[in-house]
Amino acid sequence: MMENIQYQIRKINPDLFSWAQSEMSNFSDFLMESENIIHIIDGIYDYNAVFLLSTNQRLILKGIGTDFIDVIPHEKITLINYLEPQEMVSVYTDDKVFGIGKVDEMMASQFNKKVNTFIFGNREDIAEEENDHEESVFVLLEQLGKLRQGGILTEEEFSSQKKKLLEKL
Repeated sequence: MMENIQYQIRKINPDLFSWAQSEMSNFSDFLMESENIIHIIDGIYDYNAVFLLSTNQRLILKGIGTDFIDVIPHEKITLINYLEPQEMVSVYTDDKVFGIGKVDEMMASQFNKKVNTFIFGNREDIAEEENDHEESVFVLLEQLGKLRQGGILTEEEFSSQKKKLLEKL
């Protein structure tokens, strides 16, 4: 199974594979045999370096160098969004927003597109159209507020991003 995991990750993100190979040996501990990796990125979640791993069944937040793991079944996800100015991938459920910051722009954009397409089909096109409307600015402002409350964004980062969003109105 480990060879299959390494092959999938190397195919998706060769740069990530090269520096994180030692961490990947632990993936077989929490991946089920029936799971295939759709995409993987790295970033910061709750002040911890993490992998955000999407499989054909769930999203997995796995701490790098720690035992931290959080699992989000696909059916609980309501939206996955990449916020370019914040370099953040946000995963929404009915209960919580998971904000993964400091993500590589190109990889995050690919992650967002592939995973949204896999989970929601063409719903991504609808989300892009909605982002053209003024209402989306207010949704993003609300998301920023939650990220600030959760300690992911500092007050200064929040104010800067808020100003950018308000300029779009």
